[in-house]
Amino acid sequence: MSQIYRLLPPTVTKAVLFLHGVGANGQDLLGLSSFLQPALPSTVAYVAPDGFDLYDMLPVGMVAESYQWFSLKDRSPPVLSVEVDRAAVRFQDLFEEIRDSLALDYRDIILVGFSQGTMLAITAALQLPSPVAGVVGFSGAFMPPSLVRSHPPFCLIHGKQDEVIPSYATQKAAEGLKQRGCRVDYFIDDYLGHSIDEKGIQRMIKYASQWFQPLSA
Repeated sequence: MSQIYRLLPPTVTKAVLFLHGVGANGQDLLGLSSFLQPALPSTVAYVAPDGFDLYDMLPVGMVAESYQWFSLKDRSPPVLSVEVDRAAVRFQDLFEEIRDSLALDYRDIILVGFSQGTMLAITAALQLPSPVAGVVGFSGAFMPPSLVRSHPPFCLIHGKQDEVIPSYATQKAAEGLKQRGCRVDYFIDDYLGHSIDEKGIQRMIKYASQWFQPLSA
């Protein structure tokens, strides 16, 4: 059964919500909190839910706590767009559950995604009724959403050597988001594959600090 992993301070005024990649789980990205904690206010909570469903392409005979936000069995763009849209609708309920439990406003929350988690974070952030503080997306892609209601800022990071999702997906994502009225900064790192490196972590820290600063001053 999927879980929601939390690191909660005694008083919570803000939160970072992590969305993992396909075949992983909430704990996979929660470790990024150790890099953010020294730079962000001590009142920031860190929350990392498991994906909605068990990973449907797990190798036979392998048992693991592996989850997905949506299926990738059919990766054709029309099918992926529908899958991401459906997942974004499901995510809105999860987001509201987490937000209500922490008694936070939308602008008190940052989304951080990796790979499939980035795909979901981008679409969900656009479809929420009010903008979150910002979205950091690693190694992701953009599927044009059926609805846009919010325009949060984005920081997108991708490796040029990514063997899973080509880096041009982030360039296209930046273009698509800018066309929809969002502020986007993106970075393509020449020697990085499908992963998060020190440069990416430092950019995540920089943008999260900036997005929370006006609210914590």
